[in-house]
Amino acid sequence: MQIDKIKARKTPLQLRSKERVERIIATTEQLVISCDPSEITTSLIAEKANVPVGSVYQYFEDRDGVLLALGERVLNAKDQRLKKIFDEVSEQAHWRHVVKVVVNAHIKVETENILHQKLNAALANNTEWEGINQASTNRMIDFFSRYGLLEAQELPSKEAKNIVRIIVIMTTAVVRRATELKSKEDSDLLLAELLKMIIAYLSTKLGD
Repeated sequence: MQIDKIKARKTPLQLRSKERVERIIATTEQLVISCDPSEITTSLIAEKANVPVGSVYQYFEDRDGVLLALGERVLNAKDQRLKKIFDEVSEQAHWRHVVKVVVNAHIKVETENILHQKLNAALANNTEWEGINQASTNRMIDFFSRYGLLEAQELPSKEAKNIVRIIVIMTTAVVRRATELKSKEDSDLLLAELLKMIIAYLSTKLGD
């Protein structure tokens, strides 16, 4: 009976804690979008979220801890969006069509995601952020390496993963570089050539 009472008391506290964490992360998201991330401090987050500074430190180690939690959500959402697009492409479609749809979707997601771009800049030297990005890359590799045409080619699982790994890493690196270029013309050219490079590479593995 006493245990039940403790559980009953804990539930509202847990709900309040979850609510506060969500408010802190949501507030940080708005701050990252609206201002220079270098200006963001735990004090500013607390002020805008209308919570004590101590509450921020209760749930996060420091400012970067909040940015990392936000970044993990951003990357998870991006991965889910790309998976959904990939799932919607007909398995009967020619592989070139599949590549165009998925790569163009990746380009669109990355170039329009100002939040991700700002987080990349703010957490450029953070090893945990590198790990979160690597986990995202690994999820994409695991998912896309199960593409039916790769299986139909009877490629060993390791080889299929390596093919996808090269494409995912190349796409991520080129798109990120394109978003950093000041010239839109240079950026558009780089992204257009990216698709050609991927198709040329895959044609050596899958034929025409």
